Amino acid sequence: LKELVNVDRAAVGLIDETQKRVNYVALYPPIDPLRDMGESHPLNESGTYWVVSRRKSLYQTDLATEKLLKIDQVMFEHGIRSVLRLPLISKDVAFGCLIISSKQPHAYNKEDRDMLEELSARMATAISNNLVYEDVSKRKNELENAFSDSLRMWVQSWEARYPYTKGHSEKVFQSARKIAQEMGFDEYQVKIIETAARLHDIGLVTVPDEIMQRQGNLSFSEKSVFEQHPQVGADMLHFSPIFKDITPLIRAHHERYDGKGFPRGLRKDEIPLGGRILAIAEDYVLMSMELPSRKAFTLENAKQFIAKASGSRYDPQVVQALLKVISG
Repeated sequence: LKELVNVDRAAVGLIDETQKRVNYVALYPPIDPLRDMGESHPLNESGTYWVVSRRKSLYQTDLATEKLLKIDQVMFEHGIRSVLRLPLISKDVAFGCLIISSKQPHAYNKEDRDMLEELSARMATAISNNLVYEDVSKRKNELENAFSDSLRMWVQSWEARYPYTKGHSEKVFQSARKIAQEMGFDEYQVKIIETAARLHDIGLVTVPDEIMQRQGNLSFSEKSVFEQHPQVGADMLHFSPIFKDITPLIRAHHERYDGKGFPRGLRKDEIPLGGRILAIAEDYVLMSMELPSRKAFTLENAKQFIAKASGSRYDPQVVQALLKVISG
């Protein structure tokens, strides 16, 4: 979110109906004088109750003049000026709140709020599908999956904006998983590859539309912006320990075996093996697509291109695995 909007503090609160309290299950920054991870507050005194009971968002543009809740004065005293609270609603049940705040007044425009509304809706679906309402300490793994799923669904929504990116990450996921399995990765390693594949292009959400929609060659400056998306994507996810094993793969998915890739020009074993797998999986998916600049590759043409690029563009051992996968 910090890559997209002005965020100084953020939290996710889930309602414990039996205790009539709000449990804070996600927090940014991790050390926050306003609340602690796992802390709970009385439901009827919270901003969560306001948005859940009304089933609509609450945007306070400047706490200097718009204090509505008890917590607002405390937030103001800690430098917060703008607060956006969004209800988490799934299957017609309102069960929590996403809270985004900034030290800047009027921090969120209409476009920002629309984007955050969509994100909160997708987050609610993912959390609802993965969590049962038990003690928070017993739900750590489910919450991590829900968070990862909400990001994946957000990426899919973003990809659907462009005809040539729709479904792209899921296709790369399928290809990368088969390569990893062919190479004998264990279940945990395959899961890391799968997650990285589904989120590998998350950094593209910060690339302007005019660059994403350009059908001709990019200018030098536009190319420079585009080539930073692997680093941007890794930076967007590095804050959370649940992504510590996939961020190096996302950062490396456009590196080349011969050192001519981007963003860092790594070569051979300097590139994480998972990054080498994502690179060839993504290229193979792109070869199968009809693009404005060229027709889709035939299977034989794709195999010939990949084999010819073994040892230059691609890791030879990954090439062999992919050729076995696509040859059946």
